[in-house]
Amino acid sequence: MRPALLRRVRTGRLPLPRQVAELTPDDEPALAAVNAFADRLAQLPLAEWLTVGRKMIESPSEYAHRETPYAILEATINERGLGVAAWYVRDAIETSAFYAGSTMTRWTSIDRRAFAAAHALAEDTGLALLAREALAIEDFGALAAPFATLVREATTAG
Repeated sequence: MRPALLRRVRTGRLPLPRQVAELTPDDEPALAAVNAFADRLAQLPLAEWLTVGRKMIESPSEYAHRETPYAILEATINERGLGVAAWYVRDAIETSAFYAGSTMTRWTSIDRRAFAAAHALAEDTGLALLAREALAIEDFGALAAPFATLVREATTAG
């Protein structure tokens, strides 16, 4: 075997497990709302992502009340066996963040930090949508608050 081909064989990508590659909203109905949220998030102008992130950075106390709901969210995902679906959610949000962030040609450190904060908040929101049926209204509201408008649009669509 040629060295280049041998190296490619050793470092090639493994195929995704069937339960990941074929995961659909039929398997996990909450993914329909997650997909709608991720689609809207991908269309959100970068300036709005940065506004959300800056708000968190400038007012961390505003988001401090999210710690307990986030712990409950993580426990719910584990207890309900939603690990694969959570991976799907994180990937969908990562894709949306990529589309939004790719419009920036030159990042300042402040913008990069704000975008990272908004990305984390978007991921929390997507995961909250996944586990919405099992979360208390107050916990869901605390996790989804930074993107409340997009969540409303995603959950009332279609």
